[in-house]
This record gives sequence, C-alpha cells and structure tokens, in this order.
Amino acid sequence: GDFSAGKVVVVSATPAVAPKGSSKAARQAPQPSEAPPEQLRTLDSTTMFDSVGFLWAFVTAALGFKPFRHEGKLTGLAARGDAKKTLPIFDSVMGLAQDEGADIQWQIRTKWHAEELSNFQLFLVGLEGSHQEQVIIQDFKLFKDLASHSKEDVAAGLQHFTERLMIDYMER
Repeated sequence: GDFSAGKVVVVSATPAVAPKGSSKAARQAPQPSEAPPEQLRTLDSTTMFDSVGFLWAFVTAALGFKPFRHEGKLTGLAARGDAKKTLPIFDSVMGLAQDEGADIQWQIRTKWHAEELSNFQLFLVGLEGSHQEQVIIQDFKLFKDLASHSKEDVAAGLQHFTERLMIDYMER
C-alpha cells in the first residue's frame, strides 16, 4: 500500500449556476474532486507517523482483523464496550501537542519512545517490507497493554479517544 500524509482541507463552496433549461442534476454543486484547485486550501497536514488512521490500523490488527481494511468492524464492536477501561492506554500513545512554529499551534502528535517496540507505527511500516523484516505485533507495548481487555472495550476506548481528540483539535 501507499501511506501518505493526512491533510485538513477547507473547500470553498461555489454557487451552482445552471444554464437556462438545464436539468435539476445540472444545478447541483460540483463534487470536491471536480472543484478547481484554487477553491481548495490546506489548513493543516500531518505525517503518516502522527496519523490517527495508523492508530486505528494497528488496533484493527491487534484485535485480529486486517489493518487498513477492517476498521469498520471496530466501530461495530465499540457500541458494546466500556471506553473508560482502555481510554488511558490511548491517551498514552497520542494526543495534542503545541507547535509554536506552525500556522495551527495545536497538532495531533504521537508520543514517541526510546524503546522501538513502544512505537506502534513501526509495526505498520513493517507491513510494507519483506516477511524477514516484519516484526510481530504481539511484541509491541500497545498490543500488550490492550491484550487484557475485551475487543469491545478496546474498540470503545479507541472510538471515544478519537472523537475526543478530533473535537479538541477542532476547538483549538
């Protein structure tokens, strides 16, 4: 797969003007992919290592599902879990950090650790390499921290963490 950086983009809406006699469908606003480039402006971006999507992919794999494909299964499990049981675990791996040099001062950042297996993203990067280069997910600290909890509680904690992180990010 191709892992790319995430972006927060603002789309300026352009009033749809349809020629006389055109159908209702022709009056609909253009889709974002059809919008001229000058209407899109990047507000913020992040590296793949600070991606909330990477966190979701790791947890998806940790729960026995296929990363980058079965994250939707976690949203279903989340409805039956208790977020309070795993929320502190997710708070320990990612959060908002103040970045004085950026236009947007608060950014989503992963909390990096000196111990390699404490950095969950390295497992996902390993998925791109050969089987000899890949590491075992069970060796990662985040996997070990989540292993004693039910799939439902893990999924609920991840969903609640993500919702709270996104709201905090947008409010700053």
